[in-house]
Amino acid sequence: MSKTIVQATFVLGSEEISPESISERIELIPNLSGKKGEIVNGKMPYPDSFWEVFTKREASLDVSDQIKKIIKILTPSFQKLKDLIEEYQLTPLLSVLIVIENGEAPSLSLSREEISFFNDLNTEMDFDIYANPYNDSN
Repeated sequence: MSKTIVQATFVLGSEEISPESISERIELIPNLSGKKGEIVNGKMPYPDSFWEVFTKREASLDVSDQIKKIIKILTPSFQKLKDLIEEYQLTPLLSVLIVIENGEAPSLSLSREEISFFNDLNTEMDFDIYANPYNDSN
């Protein structure tokens, strides 16, 4: 039986600064990055350069578990990241993917500390929720 999965991704996008420069400035290697104009899957170019870190897609019934993992990754570079975001007027994005299986929706509650962490980085948040069909035999 499939289980509900959750993945969290923190993204910096920019036309002005390269992914390599972001990594150098904040001393953190991304899980994925790309440069504006690079071809994606042999079809489309990236519209902007981007730099991102993410969690694995994991079975979870609490979104906060994955958000805490992103915070743990970013915390050692927090001040450098904040300075970079302010200098280049970047708009960070926290994107959370939720795929609900068998009607088992995860908790979607964030603590004050989690909200404060991302607010201090001027982060936008996006929650993509997909509910796969299931048969409720009750």
